[in-house]
Amino acid sequence: MSDRPLQHAVADDGTAIVGRVEGQGPPLVFAPASPSDGTFEWAPMSPHLTEQFTCYVMDRGSRARNADEQDHSPQRLIGDVVAFIDSIGEQVGLVGSSWSGMLAIGAARRTSAVRALGLWEPLVIEATSEQDRTRFEQTLDEVGQLLDEGRLVDAARTWQAASGIISDEQFAAIPDEVFDAIAPAMPIHHEEFRQAGQAPGPTPTEPSELAALTVPVLLLHGAASVPFFVNGVDHVAGHVADATVRSIPSVGHGGWVFAPDVVAEELTHFFTGVLDPT
Repeated sequence: MSDRPLQHAVADDGTAIVGRVEGQGPPLVFAPASPSDGTFEWAPMSPHLTEQFTCYVMDRGSRARNADEQDHSPQRLIGDVVAFIDSIGEQVGLVGSSWSGMLAIGAARRTSAVRALGLWEPLVIEATSEQDRTRFEQTLDEVGQLLDEGRLVDAARTWQAASGIISDEQFAAIPDEVFDAIAPAMPIHHEEFRQAGQAPGPTPTEPSELAALTVPVLLLHGAASVPFFVNGVDHVAGHVADATVRSIPSVGHGGWVFAPDVVAEELTHFFTGVLDPT
């Protein structure tokens, strides 16, 4: 166990960023997952990694707890990840999934402290079809209406069921307690996605941005995931200089939650080869 149970950092705008620290060995930073808190999202997998790595799990709620904060844009959130990484003071492995995978790619472009990236099905706007984008926009509108009515659990269910990020079979297998756990985070999750759709400038997953990445990148995806995410993995792999792609059998989008031991094994093999074990 680490003798530093919490890691504190300060973003450029003064927002206090915090993360839980556990384990021993080279540092692995887990970008803040969405829609729930990072600690909840990564909890099933981090115990499989703490014997080999010091795991820094960012709390995505840091910015949400700043009552005056209105900016939840991707660039601001990427800045939070960069500030947290830089506070550690050494090179790290950076892990992200879905939304946080996109943030992790952006952070790796903005700090030299990232030695390697391990990504599970990062969100890739460039891989979305016009039909995908229309479905996302419609789902955001529906979720927004439910949030206005105070129906947070229904909003969580609707996001998972209607956005197209998982199959109907995968949705049916999600326990009720998962929706209860992620419901409190749905307002900020909705705002992050709304602002992402309005953000100017290049996304972290545009070809020119990916081509500028020089660190090794592990790209994991579930064999049962919807095509949108598999296409995103292929997009990233086709534009970064050093990519390794691995498919995990019988797993969908939430592989880091539902098959944590298998995903952890892949991450361990990858990061052990690129991080300094001293």
